[in-house]
Amino acid sequence: MTKDVELLLQGHQIELSKLVFALGELKHSIVNKSKYDDLPAWVNIELAVKLKGGCSLAHVKNSLFLQPCCGTNYKTIGGRKCWRLNDVIDWLEISDSDLKKYADKWKITLPERYKRRSA
Repeated sequence: MTKDVELLLQGHQIELSKLVFALGELKHSIVNKSKYDDLPAWVNIELAVKLKGGCSLAHVKNSLFLQPCCGTNYKTIGGRKCWRLNDVIDWLEISDSDLKKYADKWKITLPERYKRRSA
């Protein structure tokens, strides 16, 4: 094979890889959208914790950094703290090991014991 043909094939491989990645992202987006279609546009802490599972409502209420958007980016609706559904969906994927990166995104400092748990 000539050098030009090899470069052309490499370029096509890169483009195909990008396309496969984009299709995977689209599939993930479609699955998540349909999975959460019945939820309201704004989600309060009780519903968010129920959806996440595995954590105590009282603990999450008392630890702002464990809440969606690390306790930021909320609106008060009906006198209650609520987050946009898309922010809650992103938060549902966060585990303790991802918490440092998530807190950095929202410019929140984690307590030491959670910094050690997070990567």
